[in-house]
Amino acid sequence: MFLPPTGPAGAPRPKTILILDADPAVRATIRATLGKSGFATIAAANAEDAAVLCTDATVDLAIVDDSADGRAAIDWLRARDLDGKVLLLTHAVQPEHPEFVAEAALQSGADRALSRPFTLSYLVHVVHEMVTPFKPSVVLAPTASSLPLAQQ
Repeated sequence: MFLPPTGPAGAPRPKTILILDADPAVRATIRATLGKSGFATIAAANAEDAAVLCTDATVDLAIVDDSADGRAAIDWLRARDLDGKVLLLTHAVQPEHPEFVAEAALQSGADRALSRPFTLSYLVHVVHEMVTPFKPSVVLAPTASSLPLAQQ
């Protein structure tokens, strides 16, 4: 398990990402990329390894490959009542049918899917998007000019 250096006291814990992929090169690349981006990572080759490595961990996001092991891991994570989300890495689909990627995610029980190949910077963007709660950049408060005329 890779844990980035801790920040000042009281700082929130880094988000923990489980990476489950049978290919060791893919696991290592994703792990290094996410580690450099400030995430704690746990890497596993299969669902059984993931179960052992994640026994006491809080997993915020699981990145799993579209394989029998990946789908087994999704089932295990859902049975564990994982509060985090699941990102499915699928194999290339026909570019004229991007809806197949969303369909693959829904059928597998994942929250979202990415079709390979993808850039590592896009993967980091998607991971940040999935683990960071939405916060509007501007909070709009009603003003006198925005109220209906009958209330002014």
